[in-house]
Amino acid sequence: MKTILRVKRQIIVEFPGWSRIYHEGQEIKMTRQDELTEKGLYVCWGHGGYTLIPHEALEVINESR
Repeated sequence: MKTILRVKRQIIVEFPGWSRIYHEGQEIKMTRQDELTEKGLYVCWGHGGYTLIPHEALEVINESR
């Protein structure tokens, strides 16, 4: 089963040296390095660093393949 997340509201995620905008309704496909917890999605940006996207900004969609 693959986990896909849909953004409920526009969010801007800050990474060291750059940022990314996720628009409402956009889907985020998790990678093996990303971690989903009760606090939200920890997006891995490399070298062991993570940025948190709050859980209340996401809708979890499970897709079986």
